[in-house]
Amino acid sequence: MADGELDRMDEGQEKKKPRKNSPWFWIILAAAGVAFWYWTGRPSKLWKVELGGPAICQAAVSYEAVYVCAGSSLRVFDSVTGREMWKFSRSDYPYMVGPPVVIGRNVFVWSSKLHSLGRETGDEMWQELSQEVFCPAGEDIVYGGWHSVIARDAATGRDRWTVSLDKTKTVEGIAVYDNTVLVGYSEDAVPSAAAGRSPGGAGGVEAWDSKAKVRLWTADLGTAIKHSPVKIGEIVFAVDNGLRFRSLIAFDTASQQVSWQAKSGRLILPELANVSTQVTDQAIGTVTQPAAFRTSVIAGFSDEYGDVVKCFDFQTGELTWRYEIDWEICPQKTKDQPKSALTTPVVSGKSVYFGAGPYLVKLNAGTGREKWRFKTESGGFIRHAPAVMNGIVYFGSDKGDFYAVSTGD
Repeated sequence: MADGELDRMDEGQEKKKPRKNSPWFWIILAAAGVAFWYWTGRPSKLWKVELGGPAICQAAVSYEAVYVCAGSSLRVFDSVTGREMWKFSRSDYPYMVGPPVVIGRNVFVWSSKLHSLGRETGDEMWQELSQEVFCPAGEDIVYGGWHSVIARDAATGRDRWTVSLDKTKTVEGIAVYDNTVLVGYSEDAVPSAAAGRSPGGAGGVEAWDSKAKVRLWTADLGTAIKHSPVKIGEIVFAVDNGLRFRSLIAFDTASQQVSWQAKSGRLILPELANVSTQVTDQAIGTVTQPAAFRTSVIAGFSDEYGDVVKCFDFQTGELTWRYEIDWEICPQKTKDQPKSALTTPVVSGKSVYFGAGPYLVKLNAGTGREKWRFKTESGGFIRHAPAVMNGIVYFGSDKGDFYAVSTGD
């Protein structure tokens, strides 16, 4: 074809102009992106069951099953479908205490005794008189006697070791880190307020070497300890059970000194002059068991002014962030009738989950920014910590509804 003919063809054709998208195209595209981000990061209910009574403690999740204490029964559900697998009940005792502990082929709960049950069938394997304080330690179950801590082989019930506290000390909480056993305790004798102790009683934390069966150190904190101790690095955290205030105490095991403490709450009664004055345990302030996140410790604080989740640098006690619970979350709480609305926080990945009144709340553990909240359908309060496993969070309310909800991750 000649050049002249090619030129004439080009001249006869209309030159194409680039297509311009309507502004609505970009608006719709942006809205779709926001909707995708919003809904993929939101929770969705996977299943719900009715327990027939309030959820008594945190659930346990293991081997595709979720173990829930409700009333005088341990109920076990398929963690994916919510189908009930089996139930263990005690007709001679009003409640079942946990959280349940799963070790190998056994699951442990407490109901006047420590019960070892077959994980798949619920058949009772063995039982032992104990306090309602127990935790796992490798292939062993560790539990509190009144003045001792005992370890048994989870499968056989055979004795592993026992450490004995002073007869004046009662075991309140246990945590095991390798061969170190941390014991939160209270003391029978109530010391004088002038001695600088809480009128809630004396107590502290002891550390034991489980192999050598020797006491490593004792932290006499001057107050009865609530919850099991939590260890981060060389710092051990304990929650006191005092009546003047409740506080999170950081004890440095290297220096054997209290590094810092964060207080919450006041007495309903006037200031006590001495311990001979009648003492009440109706303290407004409460502190939850703490949870570790990297180099931080997170706990919930409640008093007559409200409920706050706080994150501290575990070494210095410097406040990293705080998340205040609004009145929408806790409508039943008033200054005249305070009611703690917070559960122990649970850290999973980069998020922290906790119950706040009728809501399950998810925060960014690093910043404290709220990601979402999920309300129970019954309006029942979530009284115990959630359990998180494989992108699903499990929790129940004091009205008996129990949920499996996706984390939105």
